[in-house]
Amino acid sequence: MLSLKKTLSFREFLSRIAAFLILVAKMRNYRPVLVLAPLVLLSGCQGPEPDGSTVIRPSRTGASPRSVTGDQNWDAGVRTDFVDRVLLVSVDGLGAVYLGGPLHHGRYPTLQKLRDAGSSTLNARADCDYTVTLPNHTSMLTGRPVAPDPNLPSNAYHGWTSDGYSTSDETLHNSGNPNVTYISSVFDVAHDNGLRTCMYAGKSKFSLYSTSYDATNGAIDHVGADNGRNKIDHGVIIDYDSDTLIAQATADFDHELCDFAFVHIAEMDLVGHNSGWGTPEWLDEVDRVDGWLQQLAEHTILSDDYSWGLIVTADHGGDQYSHGDNSDPWDYTIPFIAIGPNLTRGSDLYELTQSSRRDPGERQLRYSEPWQPIRNGEAANVAVGMLGLPPIAGSFMRGLVIPQ
Repeated sequence: MLSLKKTLSFREFLSRIAAFLILVAKMRNYRPVLVLAPLVLLSGCQGPEPDGSTVIRPSRTGASPRSVTGDQNWDAGVRTDFVDRVLLVSVDGLGAVYLGGPLHHGRYPTLQKLRDAGSSTLNARADCDYTVTLPNHTSMLTGRPVAPDPNLPSNAYHGWTSDGYSTSDETLHNSGNPNVTYISSVFDVAHDNGLRTCMYAGKSKFSLYSTSYDATNGAIDHVGADNGRNKIDHGVIIDYDSDTLIAQATADFDHELCDFAFVHIAEMDLVGHNSGWGTPEWLDEVDRVDGWLQQLAEHTILSDDYSWGLIVTADHGGDQYSHGDNSDPWDYTIPFIAIGPNLTRGSDLYELTQSSRRDPGERQLRYSEPWQPIRNGEAANVAVGMLGLPPIAGSFMRGLVIPQ
């Protein structure tokens, strides 16, 4: 595993690497943003806004189905360039504190293979104020905290605190943070750079995102060619039926309809509320999730061209029959798995990113505290970084450094 030594200061080290990469970029006639993005692949806490430079990627039309090899080569090497497509999977209610023992004893083989194929932690964090579904998924898609913090800028948070159903005229923009007129998302960055975006959600209340980023409420595209205001090109919402949902998603992947895809698996949360988190019934449901993750892997990172990056995380955990206590480690401790460029196979994500993150133990920290943990809100900028695209405008969680 790579680590930074103390021979040079961290800032000096980055400066020298940056200078070298820019030189390489000029020699190859690449734009520097393309070369530098892998160095700052994962997101983190507030950094400067993008300087306006963007990557214009060609828009591709639907193609004939890609073949799935079936050889399930989990041993492919780590890519050091960018990927063409990214899949972000959120397993609703997948509390990480319940996974360590079963994984150690060989249960959930796909989860373990995903961890072995990339970099991961079972000690990531949900939002520090809200451990419920929609607020955390909004963080996951926008890179913003949920609620205001007196020690942070007033425009840093997204402000969507409801976990209920939104009305047809409510959006993240008009009902979230009043200090922000538009809440940009991972869908905005991918779509405006000519990529096709897809959402597959297992709860109907995720229509909040369909409405917020539709042709009426999405922002005008100012990046290159005008790809329109509808930031989610293809959206499917099916309540608590991941068999059907994932069958639809994988069929679309095979037809190359998605360059960025967000898949939400809902059932873990339902079983937790009905049977309790960590119960035999809940652990059995993880077996089903493991099977769905295998299906998704076979049609993405295990496909014939290995052109995909993959992120797996959760919105929250749970304790007994609920998950609303933001001070309960069982509620806020979640997994985070990333497979993509420059991510050392089988590595601990905290060790890999030790220059900018620290394992919090059992603590939950506020966003304004030093040495932040890895959070589910990192996922948005992880995704655009894997694609070689700039950070999400206005996002707070960015800048988590992976050394080359």
